[in-house]
Amino acid sequence: MAKKNRFNPDQLLIISKHLGTRDDIANALSLYFIDGLSMYAAEKSAGIPKNTLRKKIKRIEKELAYIERFNQASTEEFQLKLV
Repeated sequence: MAKKNRFNPDQLLIISKHLGTRDDIANALSLYFIDGLSMYAAEKSAGIPKNTLRKKIKRIEKELAYIERFNQASTEEFQLKLV
């Protein structure tokens, strides 16, 4: 699972908008990542169903892993062209 301090507020806003995250779930993400609440407390405070936050965090992790793989492949391809 993602580390709590993985994102700053601007990064969290960008990834939330990119994924079309509802406002209540975005609020729970902020409560979890920025304010440090537990998943349960963040879900309860934001008024979203149990496990919604966990599912959204997994979706964010998959998206970030894809971006990292893309960047790595692009970097390797660029380096090969320099040789």
